[in-house]
Amino acid sequence: MKKIILLIAFGSVLFGCKNDAVETKSNSILTTTSILGDIVRNMVPEEIEVFNLMGPGTDPHLYKASPSDYVHIREAQYIILSGLHLEGKMAEVILGMEGEKEVREFASAMSADQIINSDGFSDGHDPHIWMDVEMVRLCVLRLRTDLIKWFPEHSQIINSKSEAYITNLGRLNREILGILNEVPEENRIIVTSHDALNYFARAYQYEVRSLQGFSTAADFGLKDVTALVDFIIERKVPAIFVENIVSDQALKAVQSACLERGFDVQLGGSLYTDALGMEDSKAHTYEGMIRANALTISQALKN
Repeated sequence: MKKIILLIAFGSVLFGCKNDAVETKSNSILTTTSILGDIVRNMVPEEIEVFNLMGPGTDPHLYKASPSDYVHIREAQYIILSGLHLEGKMAEVILGMEGEKEVREFASAMSADQIINSDGFSDGHDPHIWMDVEMVRLCVLRLRTDLIKWFPEHSQIINSKSEAYITNLGRLNREILGILNEVPEENRIIVTSHDALNYFARAYQYEVRSLQGFSTAADFGLKDVTALVDFIIERKVPAIFVENIVSDQALKAVQSACLERGFDVQLGGSLYTDALGMEDSKAHTYEGMIRANALTISQALKN
C-alpha cells in the first residue's frame, strides 16, 4: 500500500509540471518503446499520430522516466505499453490511470501458456514477446479491435492496414524460419549479453545462453563468465553476439577467456534486442530488426 501511495504522489508531482512542447491531441497514441511505436504505426492511418517515449537504441530495463515523460503520459488519451512489467514502475503509474484514459498492454493478448516464466523479473514473466513474430501477429489481431473502438471514424482503414500488416508478419515469420534453418542443428546456439531471445529461440528451435539473465540490470560475476566460457568450449559454439543496447565489453572478455583456453570463438555481430536500430540502419522497423537478427545469426553460425 505504501508503494502505491508513493507512486501516486510521485506521479502527481510530475504531472503538475508544465511542458510547452507537449501538445495534447485527441487523435494521437502514446507508446512506450520504439518497437511498439513502429508496430502501431503500421496499423493506423497517418491522421493518427503515434509517439513513443523510448527512442531507438534505448534499453527499457534501465530506462528512467523523466518529468517530461510523465507530462506526456498525463496528457495522452490513448496509451499502449508493451506489458509483462517491461516498463516497471512507469507501467504501474500508467495502469493506475485506466479509469480516466484508454490504456492497453500489448502482451495482454497472450495466454498464460504462451508466456515464458522467469524468476528474473518481479512478476515472474519474460517480457520479450516481440522476439516471436507469431506472438506479435496474435497481439496485433487483438489490438486491432481496440484501435477500431478508439477511432471508429477510421475503422475501415485501421482494419485494412492491420490486415495487410498481419499478412506481412506471417510472410516475415516464414522468411525468418527459412533463414535460420540454414544453420546446422548442432550450431543453433545463441550466446548474448542478456536473455532477450528466449521467445525467438522457442519459435525457431534454437538454444540461448547469456551472462545476465533476462534483464540488463542484473549483475554477473567471474563465476558467470567462467560458466559461460565452459559452455562455449564444450559445445564448440562458433560465434557469440553483442546487442545494440548493451556494451560489448563483457562478451569481449568472454571471447578473450575462451582464446586463453585455446578456443577461438568469434564475435558474430550485433543483435537488435529491446529496441530498434537507428533510422539509417536496416533495423529501424520491427520487420527490419527481426530480419537483420536472423541474417546475422545465420551468417555467423552456419559455417
